[in-house]
Amino acid sequence: MELLDVRIRMSTAFHPQTDGQTERVNQTLEHYLRAFCNYEQDDWAELLPLAEYAYNNSVTTATGQSPFYTNYGYNPRTNWPTEAEVVNPTSDLYAHFIRGVHNSALARLTDTREKMGKYYDRKRDEPPNFKVGDMVMLNATNIKTRRSTKKLDHKKLGPFKIIRLAGKRACELELPPQVKIHNVFHIELLESYRQSSIPGREQRPPTPEDVDKEGEVLYEVESIVGSRKSRRGLVEYLVKWRGYSMSDCTYQVMDAMNEEVLDLVCDFHRRNPKAVKDRRLRL
Repeated sequence: MELLDVRIRMSTAFHPQTDGQTERVNQTLEHYLRAFCNYEQDDWAELLPLAEYAYNNSVTTATGQSPFYTNYGYNPRTNWPTEAEVVNPTSDLYAHFIRGVHNSALARLTDTREKMGKYYDRKRDEPPNFKVGDMVMLNATNIKTRRSTKKLDHKKLGPFKIIRLAGKRACELELPPQVKIHNVFHIELLESYRQSSIPGREQRPPTPEDVDKEGEVLYEVESIVGSRKSRRGLVEYLVKWRGYSMSDCTYQVMDAMNEEVLDLVCDFHRRNPKAVKDRRLRL
């Protein structure tokens, strides 16, 4: 890219608007494949050439022209070829025609972009003035945690330190080494960290113990403090997460526990022999 003098604009994590045009085209192709693929959905790859042809030969609202017409100056014929007189215009006339097509498409795209920006920016505020070294909270909407209910989980994670400004609308955060997700986030997902001045509320939430490539947060188990039998007949254990208060404890089943946590379960039953116990557990 450097040799070609191409300026790369890197994407940010959890921000589909970065490549919105591709996302929109993907939705159109999904509508086409959904209508024509079979019940088993195993022939969609064979339909891609036809989907590509149908899309490139259709008029788009952004340019008012089909991609075929914009590139070549004509739409390919979809019927069987018939004998017709071949007309070969001069190259200068053809080049002039193509330039007119491109200028018309560019004008339509510019007008569409301005209209979209006008309506999109109505609900947008001025971007915050983040600086290197600022502490920010990260929106946890796109990050899955082990807690059973997403609605009752923490809405933001952090605070994290900004180590680099990636352009005007993205920041690179200093995430823990265990976190394996992309650490550049759009400013829409960030909020300035404001530490409470009320006594007893200065404690920061703990940092996630681990985050896998899919964005799943794993917290460290401190102890097992209770057990119960659910309506489905399963035995659930009340887990105390390290760094969190008792109000943040959640019930987990044995299937979601690793060997280290199972040792804590055994210790719990040794201390509480009358507590409800999973029948698969061997002390």
